[in-house]
Amino acid sequence: MMFPKNIGLVSGLMVGFGIGAGGIGATLIGWLSDQYGIYTIFGLFGILPMLAAVLTLFLPSERSLIAKEA
Repeated sequence: MMFPKNIGLVSGLMVGFGIGAGGIGATLIGWLSDQYGIYTIFGLFGILPMLAAVLTLFLPSERSLIAKEA
């Protein structure tokens, strides 16, 4: 919706940021596992999706975004 004429650019940026974030995340998770133990980190992984689901409730709907454009 934000860049309708630059779909390729946005797609490339999303893939690039996803791969970069995955590399940084893997390093961070490895370090945290060394510090706190694997079982603690896997317990955290069980909580993170629930936290993300709650955060999505605060995202604006597509209908409200379209109404702001008009």
